[in-house]
Amino acid sequence: MRCIIIFILLMLAMPSVAQRRQSTTRHNLRTDKSLVVNDTIKVEPKNIITIEADDTTYRLSGFDKPLNSLYETMFLTNNSSNDLVGIYFTIEYIDRAGRQLNKSKRSLHVDIPAGETRQVRWSSWDRQQSFFYVGSRKPRIRATGFDIKCRVDSVEVKH
Repeated sequence: MRCIIIFILLMLAMPSVAQRRQSTTRHNLRTDKSLVVNDTIKVEPKNIITIEADDTTYRLSGFDKPLNSLYETMFLTNNSSNDLVGIYFTIEYIDRAGRQLNKSKRSLHVDIPAGETRQVRWSSWDRQQSFFYVGSRKPRIRATGFDIKCRVDSVEVKH
């Protein structure tokens, strides 16, 4: 009988032992000074080319921003002989009455080989999803349409 009582008491005590919290924090850690890497970074010079207003070597086309989109998209064509790795452009948003709604300068990291086209995407200026591009699909609800003026300011090419 005594064995049974001791066994029952041991069984009742076991769950409380198993439920103790386990500390996974490692204390008193030290860094090995021989493994510290020099924090100087070798920066290669960028090859940035400024683009004239009438230059069509780098062409933006096919802008799209539907009403409920958080992103704006466009196609970028690289008609040069260099591989493109970055683009800097200015985009102006205009309502149907010709008034400026917004204007922003954008820079995008891209990877476009010479002679090819890629779609580029960036976050929209329209955070409340109240505006749509007049060339996009027409929304079912009433919303404000806008048009754009866009120009490439400069590009970054690979060496």
